[in-house]
Amino acid sequence: MRRRLRMKTEQLPPLETPDAMTIFVAYYYSAAYPVVLGLYGETVKLIDVLSESSESAYAVFFTGLDKGKVKQVFIDPDEQLHSAVTTAFPDAQIMLSEECIQRYVRDAFKDVIKKDGSRCFIHQRYHTLSKSESYLSEYEQKQVASTLKRRHRLGAAYNAYQELLHSMATGWNIEHILGWVDDLPEYLTDVADEGEQLEALWEFDIIKDLLRLYEPQVNTYLALESKPPAAMASAVMSVLDSLEEMPYCIYDVLHARMLLNVEHDRIVKDGTIYRIGVPVERLTEKMHDITRQIKKKRENEDNGYEPED
Repeated sequence: MRRRLRMKTEQLPPLETPDAMTIFVAYYYSAAYPVVLGLYGETVKLIDVLSESSESAYAVFFTGLDKGKVKQVFIDPDEQLHSAVTTAFPDAQIMLSEECIQRYVRDAFKDVIKKDGSRCFIHQRYHTLSKSESYLSEYEQKQVASTLKRRHRLGAAYNAYQELLHSMATGWNIEHILGWVDDLPEYLTDVADEGEQLEALWEFDIIKDLLRLYEPQVNTYLALESKPPAAMASAVMSVLDSLEEMPYCIYDVLHARMLLNVEHDRIVKDGTIYRIGVPVERLTEKMHDITRQIKKKRENEDNGYEPED
């Protein structure tokens, strides 16, 4: 099977190198797979999914690109990724974006939800609590308010998280977010009953480390005259959400599901066909379709039905 999949991969047309890329590490069950998205104008497209986050894996992938064409690379705070990108694209702007920082804040908040929000009566609690409260329905708002009254530490984290989202929408810098982390004890004080001692919101400590270690990359992003399209943030979230729903499979199968089973956009230059990736909307539709088919097949097998070919 692996040999057949490798052959299909090798038959893909050569890649037209984008001017900008975003590379983020997706966690799929116990494995970490770097996902590479290309920014072609305002459109975000999947370029590849790598087998591991290592300098060697990145270096192999980068050899297939026109390195002089890449002007911007948005990365995750991953040492292997940062080192490989810096080596491969010495003249490119290497940045940590607002999307990346908000994703890490959201993941930290989800750790709080996991610890303090178990068995609460909020439908899809991770999704509901981690989205901006302005998008909550009236029913969801009542559910959230009722739950947070009884779970003070979760309530403090929720209030802090929502205030950060709101403030970042109107402009931010590193000092602003570091100040927010320093102020987290005040959110705990605001919700605690008299004499109640709440555990510190240590889950957000990683944000301080991220900003201090990658301060130059964050400041390079902040100095951009033209920020990446809003579609980049929604594309990253869509891919991560689709991966979270997809039943387990080994890397080779996952790579095939995301790269080989979906039609790539193509262009012709000087008589040569180049691929320019898979639009993320098309990709996630296919991933959801595959997930539904797998789940339906398993349900049929559990019920004693033979699935039709």
